Amino acid sequence: MTGRSSPACSIDDNQLSRIAASLEYIGTLEALKDTDLATERADILVENLRYLVKTEPRGGKRRLAMWLGINPTSLSRWLGGKGRPRTSALRSLQAYFGLPPETDLQKRLIFLSPDPIDLVQKRRWCQQRLAAMTPDELRDLFPGLQRLLDGP
Repeated sequence: MTGRSSPACSIDDNQLSRIAASLEYIGTLEALKDTDLATERADILVENLRYLVKTEPRGGKRRLAMWLGINPTSLSRWLGGKGRPRTSALRSLQAYFGLPPETDLQKRLIFLSPDPIDLVQKRRWCQQRLAAMTPDELRDLFPGLQRLLDGP
């Protein structure tokens, strides 16, 4: 064990295995637990961009490049770590993915988040949960959802 303080959240072995696979980590899970991924293994911006672009449906990479007003090749370069988006493009990416404006794509480890991060993922998450509900569960939940969505 290293002298590092333990992380604020715990990650189970299943989540850790998925992280290791996504980073192509070659080593034991125990060694990975003591690794500072943010500084030793990953370019945070590149990993975040890859993660967010993966959430897009088919053709999303092309649509994103068009929305940003850039050539799809430029976006591919960013995803490959061979180029960096300017600050204005980073702000546009935040808006495109429905991220809060204070989200720093260069520092926040979005790609390691177990929760839905962008608007599309959050909607998909809600749709999946609603689709899995029984008619009785949905009937009981509906009045609360209606009040929540109608606002104060």
